[in-house]
Formats: sequence, structure tokens, C-alpha cells
Amino acid sequence: FLHLDGFMDVCDAVLSRRDLETRQRILKDSHCGSFAVICMILLAAAQCSLFFSFESFDSKALLTLAVLPRACSGIAVQTLKPMQTSQYSGAVRSAASVVSLFVQLALFLVFPPLLCGKVGFAPIAAVAVYWICILREKKQLGGMNGDISGFSLTLAELAGIAALLLFGRM
Repeated sequence: FLHLDGFMDVCDAVLSRRDLETRQRILKDSHCGSFAVICMILLAAAQCSLFFSFESFDSKALLTLAVLPRACSGIAVQTLKPMQTSQYSGAVRSAASVVSLFVQLALFLVFPPLLCGKVGFAPIAAVAVYWICILREKKQLGGMNGDISGFSLTLAELAGIAALLLFGRM
């Protein structure tokens, strides 16, 4: 539920439409606001709708959808500028760890389409949504942190499941 907490925190902060300092303060606040509740209900409804639409699941694609956004998360944490208040602000970033993460990401992007046919494009959709969310929210909130990563990961998985459903029926 850490990713959902990040999702809800980012929804509260960004949808408040306040100045940067206030959005960052809302992001750190442990209370649950109305935007978080509304967005969580919408997310749960979308996830239920997608999962109940499947006739059967492709376990390879689901496993890839679970792992790939987390590889993106590792890259984002290692390469993007953290917020001053983030737990990542004091982290040491080694070039070897960043290269390793990029190699993993490249493998996940190349092999699923080859192994799974049309279904293999769902991980590509997940990666695209992940990076769109990360870059947008990083700009909105003044840097990278764990909540933004959880927000992006949650929406990336949702997009991947939607693409899996769409491409799997073609």
C-alpha cells in the first residue's frame, strides 16, 4: 500500500492548485484529503473494471507489468533531482547502478513484444505512462520523491493492464 499512499498524497498536493511550498507541505501531511479519497475511488473503480473484463490472464505479461515500472522507479530515483525534503536527497548515486537499471529496462522493453506478440506492447504502454507521470509531477512538486514514484507506478500499472486488455483482444 506504499504506492497507493504516494498516489493519494500526490493527488492531494497537485489537485489543490496551490503554490509550490503549500503543495510540498500537503505532500508531507499525513492526513487524507478529499482529492485523495476521490482519486482512490476512481483508481479502484478503473482497476476493478479492467480486471473483470479479462477472460483469462497472460502470466508472462502480468509479471512483466509488475516488474517493469519498478525498474523505471529505480532509474527515476537514481537519476532525477530529488526534493530537498525527500528521503532520496542524501542518497549516493553510483554510475554502475544507473547503468544496471538502464540495461534491465532495455531488456524488459525488447523481449516482451518478441515473447508475447501483441500483448507484449502493454509493458511499453506502462513505461510511457510512468515517465509521463514522473516528469509531470516532478515539475509540479519541485523534485523527485517516493510519493511521486508511487503515484507514477500506480498509474503505469493501470495503463499496462488497460493496454494488455486492449492488445490481447485484437
